Formats: sequence, structure tokens, C-alpha cells
Amino acid sequence: MSVRAVLAYTLALLLTACTGMTSVGRTAGAARPFDVAVGDFVEITTMDRREFAFTITELTPDAIVGEHVSVAYIDIAQLSKREIDPVKTAWNVGLGASSMLLLALSILLLTTPLVVMP
Repeated sequence: MSVRAVLAYTLALLLTACTGMTSVGRTAGAARPFDVAVGDFVEITTMDRREFAFTITELTPDAIVGEHVSVAYIDIAQLSKREIDPVKTAWNVGLGASSMLLLALSILLLTTPLVVMP
């Protein structure tokens, strides 16, 4: 594996925040029955089993709105939103930092001249 490939791989790991979909339950009696906000990426399954995946652009009193889609709260059977997973992110940052350290040590060992004693 070339040094550039290792550096690119390591940089990608260090800059990646791992995300996962988290199920969001209904909040009884709230003005908005789901804990979501504008800008959240959501996956919604409706009562009639239609599936939608979109970024929220607006929250109205009756619906969650995305670009070219609107889903009424009353029609939502299941809702999940994308969230950063701190464990996966920490794992990737640790793996990236370890890779950088190993690469630096390898370069140091391979480029340091050996001293031969007479």
C-alpha cells in the first residue's frame, strides 16, 4: 500500500463522523408528536406502509415537510432520524490516529540510516 493511499484512508477516517438511524417515538400531548427539527434527515413509514426518506425543510402544526413531500403526523407509523454515533466516531478517530502513528513510525524507521560499527 502506498503512503498516499494510507494518508488518504487515514484522513477519511479522521474526518468521518459515523451516523446511524435512531427510532423516534411519539411524544403524547406535545404540539409536535416527534422530536425532530428542520435539517434532520428522516426515514418515515406511514400507516399504509409507504416509505419516505428526506431532509426536513419545514415543520407545520400538522405535518413534516421535505422537498416535494409532506407527511401528516397522523399518518406516521414509524419515524427514524439520522444521528451521529459517538462510539463509531470515536472508534474511527482512534483507528485513524493509530494508523497515522504507525505510518509515521514506519517512515521514520525506513528513512533513518543505519550506523554500522567497525
